[in-house]
Amino acid sequence: MYMPPMFSESYSPLYDCNRDQTHYGDALVDLSFSPGVSVDANLNQMQQEMIVQSDSAVAFMGQPYRAGMPPPGNPLGGTAERGSHGGIHVWTGNPNNPFRENLGNFYSAGRDPIFYCHHANVDRMWTVWERLPADYPKTITDPDFLNAAFLFYDEKRNLVRVTVRDCLDYTRLGYAYEASDISPWLNYSPTQRVVPANVQQLAQTAQTAAQAFPATLAETIRVVVPKPAKGKADEVLLIQSIVTDSSELITFDIYVNDDENSYDSPTSAEHAGSFTQVPHRSRTAEAPSDLRIILTELYKNINIADDDGVVVVTIVPRTNGGAVTIGGIKIETRVPAA
Repeated sequence: MYMPPMFSESYSPLYDCNRDQTHYGDALVDLSFSPGVSVDANLNQMQQEMIVQSDSAVAFMGQPYRAGMPPPGNPLGGTAERGSHGGIHVWTGNPNNPFRENLGNFYSAGRDPIFYCHHANVDRMWTVWERLPADYPKTITDPDFLNAAFLFYDEKRNLVRVTVRDCLDYTRLGYAYEASDISPWLNYSPTQRVVPANVQQLAQTAQTAAQAFPATLAETIRVVVPKPAKGKADEVLLIQSIVTDSSELITFDIYVNDDENSYDSPTSAEHAGSFTQVPHRSRTAEAPSDLRIILTELYKNINIADDDGVVVVTIVPRTNGGAVTIGGIKIETRVPAA
C-alpha cells in the first residue's frame, strides 16, 4: 500500500519528477480517493471491486463497446476501472500540474515508468479475480471481444496483429505472477450498524427523485428512493444518465441511510460506493451512462429494518462536482448473471 522505493529515489531510472511529491516514503496509497485514507479503506475497496460489486464477468470487465458506438461514459467501465485503477492514477499524478500530469491524466500517463507496473498489476488482479469462487461464468464469449485486434511491433520490428483471444491465457506469453496473500481484503468485514436508521425521519429532509434530477452535482444531493421490496432484499442502485466533462478529475461518494450516527468514511456501513474519473480527452461527446451499485451486502451492514420500503441516498461531491450531471436514480431487483 506504499509506493515502492525503486520509484521514489531520484537517482533511479524509474523516478519521475511529475508525481505528487507528498506521496513518497510512508504515504499510504488511497485506492478509493475518498476522505479518510486508511488500510481498512483500501481493504474494503479491494473487496468491493473484486467480490461484492462483481456479480458477472461484464460487471468486472466493463460493458461492451462496439464499432460505431459513441464513446461510453466512465461508469460503464468495470469495477476496478472505477476503483483502484483510477485511484492509483489520481494518487500518483502531480496536483501542481495543470492536468495532473503525468499519471493523473490519460494523455500523459505513459510518460511515468510506474504506469507499466500499475497496469501489469491490473492484469494480475484479473487473474486473481478469475480464480475466486463465484456462482457465475467468468469468461466472455462474445466474438466482438475475443476477436478485437491490436497492432504491435515485435522484437524484430515486424508489425504483428494480436487479438484479445491470443492473450486470455497469459502463461502463453511466457510469464507468471508471483503469489501474494490476498486474505486481508478477501476476509475483510466492515463495521456493521446495530440500530437501523430512522428512514422516515431522514426522508423529511430529502427530495424525491423527480424533484432532485436532472441536476449537476455542485452540492450534496439527498433523495428518497423507493425499493422494489422491503428490508434486506437483493437489489441494485442505479445512478442514471451520468454525463461528465471528460477533461476534469471527478470524484463523488454515495451513501445509503446516512444520518447523525454515521461517519463520513469509505469504511462506514452506509458507504455504498465511489466514482472516480481520471481526466481524458474524447473526440466526440461521451454517451450518458449509469453507475450500478449492488446493495445486497450494504443492507446487511446497515441493518435495514424489515418494514423499510424506501431508502435515502446521499450523493456527495468530492472533486469538481459541477462537471458532472446526473439524470435520475432508482433501485431495481438484482437479476443474477446467467
